[in-house]
Amino acid sequence: MTLQTRKDLPLQGTAWTLDGLIANEAISTVPMGVEAGIEIDAQGTTMNVSAGCNTGSGSVTIEAGTDASSGTITVGPVGTTRKLCAEDAMAVETLVLSVLQGPVTYEIDGDALKLTKGDEGLTFTASD
Repeated sequence: MTLQTRKDLPLQGTAWTLDGLIANEAISTVPMGVEAGIEIDAQGTTMNVSAGCNTGSGSVTIEAGTDASSGTITVGPVGTTRKLCAEDAMAVETLVLSVLQGPVTYEIDGDALKLTKGDEGLTFTASD
């Protein structure tokens, strides 16, 4: 068996698919049939958001920590479409949009991204 070090994917230009919801230190999976994700453009100025029901975008400012795998993303107002969806999708969207406003801490570990804000957060895996 050979152990390999996983290279951290870049925050910018990677499509991240939501796979976990964090609330009060508990992590739950995304309800079946609900799809959500984010992608920050290569310039690091705009975040496209699929929030679980609606889609939209907002401005971002990225401040890397000691390395590019952690730091803070400051998310400006996210403008989204306004359609009504199933209860599960709307619950996911509420949490996604709650986390994605103002300063958010990020950590990248290989192909996994974790965003946290207070006791709420989101976990993502890089899309294929």
